[in-house]
Amino acid sequence: MNMEYECRLEEIIKAGGWKKGYIADRAGIHRSTLTLILKGQMPYLHVALMISDVVGIPVQDIWVKKEPPT
Repeated sequence: MNMEYECRLEEIIKAGGWKKGYIADRAGIHRSTLTLILKGQMPYLHVALMISDVVGIPVQDIWVKKEPPT
């Protein structure tokens, strides 16, 4: 079963007034890794948890499960 998720990280970063480089640096990931995540690549769990910790928002509120079309 393939579950799809919508990444809300871009809007969370903008709402927080952060720069992407700041988030990447604080999460301990390369800036190019953050770019890939923002383009839709799913991060490894430990990376998602580090990003979640930096922005102060639970992982499930950053990557939201898409509802199947009705």
